[in-house]
Amino acid sequence: MTRPLLILLLFLVGASALHAQRMRVDSIVVEGVKKTKPLVITRQMTFQVGDTIELQELEALNKVNKSNIYNLGIFTSVELANEIGEGSIVVRVSVQERWYVWPTPFVSLLERTFNEWWRDKDLDRLVYGIGVDWQNMSGWNDKGYVYVQNGYQQIISTQYQRPFLFPQAKIDGTASFYFINDKEIGYSTEGARLKLARLHDHRMRQSYTAQFVLSKRLSARKMIHGTIAYQYFRLNDSISYFNPDYLPDHATRTNYPSLGLSYVNDQRDIRSFPLSGYKYGASMRAYGLPGISNTQFAKVTASFSHHIALSKRWNFAYGTQNFLLLGNRIPYFDKYFVGFGSFLRGYEPYVIDGSFINLTNAEWKFGIIPYHFAHLKWIPFQKFRDLPLGLYLSAYSDAGYVRDWTFNNQDNTLKNKLLLGYGAGINFITIYDFLLRVEYSRNLLGGGGIYISTLVSIQ
Repeated sequence: MTRPLLILLLFLVGASALHAQRMRVDSIVVEGVKKTKPLVITRQMTFQVGDTIELQELEALNKVNKSNIYNLGIFTSVELANEIGEGSIVVRVSVQERWYVWPTPFVSLLERTFNEWWRDKDLDRLVYGIGVDWQNMSGWNDKGYVYVQNGYQQIISTQYQRPFLFPQAKIDGTASFYFINDKEIGYSTEGARLKLARLHDHRMRQSYTAQFVLSKRLSARKMIHGTIAYQYFRLNDSISYFNPDYLPDHATRTNYPSLGLSYVNDQRDIRSFPLSGYKYGASMRAYGLPGISNTQFAKVTASFSHHIALSKRWNFAYGTQNFLLLGNRIPYFDKYFVGFGSFLRGYEPYVIDGSFINLTNAEWKFGIIPYHFAHLKWIPFQKFRDLPLGLYLSAYSDAGYVRDWTFNNQDNTLKNKLLLGYGAGINFITIYDFLLRVEYSRNLLGGGGIYISTLVSIQ
């Protein structure tokens, strides 16, 4: 063997040995926390103290762990650094905590979309209230929320979410209560337009919901949720005039317990504005018990989304959501709706109620300002100096299909046919993951308009 070949062989052998070198995690040092417990951060990581990892995988693991920690939603910035020794490694995690308490006055108009209000300009539908959103209350990433609203719709809602409820079993807990007093309710559709029931001197519906959720943590990105809830609804007697089949048996009251189970695997990079990764999940929830409730039914959902980074500026995403009702005697408000909760772009003015809904979306995004973190030294408050920043153009096409076999199906407009919508828009994301979408959408019926949203288009 010639000398050059021998040198090359030794180099390749040495490089291979270095490439496959395994390192023991000697310690994980958390820096920058003033309130957050270090365990909140370390349990988001894919390795723990004492684990061994391959040196060649370290960069990829750092990227995943940085995303896992940031997705907690309680830090403005996250950085990971490594100190590599002989056979061991020290991992340093540096974070900047957010501002955690947000008192929020609220004034709005009770409309599904801004476009609907602009058509009528009815200020009588004004609602106002105040809420307090308190994140990371005790340093365990627990969250409390209280909201009180008056005006056209009255609401009292409160929720408390407690990670580490049972630490050894990796189980979190969430308890919530909601009271809603509606002056106006949707009671049916006609021509796929929502028909509203309203009385001048009386409220149309009161509802109470108490719910408790236990969440089993399989990993930082995989969760199983078990839900138990109880709901009570009281309708004004006049509902029988508007829609005698609003509730089964022409009733004006109903109440039922429910049990649910769901699974979520979320591998997206940034949940507030995904650019790469995938997410899928499924759920089933049973409502009512014989002898206790005047209705028994079940809801099944399944969803999948995939976000693909084609380059630094170009991204493509697609996804599907499926909703299925098992049962026929279902209260009108518990049906699935396109136009409430789930939206089909291009069909924003319409409301389509059904037993089965499929929504499929595809979207291209181009980064005028690609998503990145900006550090603004001139801001005097440290918790607001680091912020995500991104500006994207988008072009999309959405498809949907709705079927309805419930006893109170009164309108087959836009059901049992393929619905297609398309359009283009602009997406802006900034401080504390706030997202603003402004889009122009059209449908195959020839209608179109400009619509505003603050939700991720493909979850």
